[in-house]
Amino acid sequence: MADVVLKNVSKSYDKKNLIVDNISLEIKDKEFVILVGPSGCGKTTTLRMIAGLEQITAGKLYINGKCVNDLPPKDRDIAMVFQNYALYPHMNVFENMAFGLKLRKYEKKEIERRVMEAAEILELKNYLYHKPKELSGGQRQRVAVGRAIVRQPQVFLFDEPLSNLDAKLRVQMRAELSKLHKKLGVTMIYVTHDQVEAMTMGDRIAVMHKGKIQQFDTPLNIYNKPSNKFTAGFIGSPSMNFVESKLLKKDNGYFIDFLGAEIKLPNKFQNEKLEKYINQKIIVGIRPEDFIEPNFQQFNNNPKIKGIIEITEQMGAESYYYFRCNDKMIVVRTRHLSLKISEKIEVTLNLEKIHLFDGITEESI
Repeated sequence: MADVVLKNVSKSYDKKNLIVDNISLEIKDKEFVILVGPSGCGKTTTLRMIAGLEQITAGKLYINGKCVNDLPPKDRDIAMVFQNYALYPHMNVFENMAFGLKLRKYEKKEIERRVMEAAEILELKNYLYHKPKELSGGQRQRVAVGRAIVRQPQVFLFDEPLSNLDAKLRVQMRAELSKLHKKLGVTMIYVTHDQVEAMTMGDRIAVMHKGKIQQFDTPLNIYNKPSNKFTAGFIGSPSMNFVESKLLKKDNGYFIDFLGAEIKLPNKFQNEKLEKYINQKIIVGIRPEDFIEPNFQQFNNNPKIKGIIEITEQMGAESYYYFRCNDKMIVVRTRHLSLKISEKIEVTLNLEKIHLFDGITEESI
């Protein structure tokens, strides 16, 4: 298979506004990499540049060590699975999967071997002579994947392939694509706006925003050590709570003003990196699941946050409570509290889990 390297790649349609802004990525051979971000962040454009469907305005793209900027899509040895499946309605499943091989004039026996092999992997053998209109959404998606598999390309590209499926089928297809990656042992690059897909499927995730790579790391590192406020807020559901604060220094350490409570930072924050932020505005972040309910006695000495519940979301195994504290809406995610709208809530901060961000650049401190 192959590695894929983007060096200072940019894309502009009008020579003024950059859709993709000077991004660099090194995707390893056999790696499953997810490009994730909100609509309009440049992730699909990046994928289409790798495929050769969009010209690169600036920078270099290498596949398996070879610069492919000027190579047409058919010569890049890649296969792309589109959001809308792009199946030919007048052809059956076998013909759809075989079509690309016929264009490349493969022998009939080789075409049949490859199609049957892919159909076996994707559990499509019983549907080879069905037309697309006779298939479910998940089956059509598998046919689109099968059409890519038979090509045996160096790199697979996926452009939001599960966005048209219902919630249950999406979960099933996520698992199937992950299994397929392990079975084929190929390089896969996958675009989505769904952070759950990104967290559950990718070896590494590239978080994009406004045409730039915000962070490129493993799912757990992105979740636990976000490099900036955008990444921290985008990854995780419900989103991380952010509170503007001020950093104070006293004889016994560093403190923050958190919703009216003066809180001493734990030992992991007691270092010289904080010196330049003394008496400056910073942003404190804490995930909804990193609050602690009052029944956990060992945390009773930690600072408490109180408020009145305004919104509840009962999710079955857990609940989300949105409450107002000092005119700031805070969300808590819990399995242990059972509360209603207008009830009082009191929770404790898990200080080891808070995040600090620069008040101006929004970069992690």
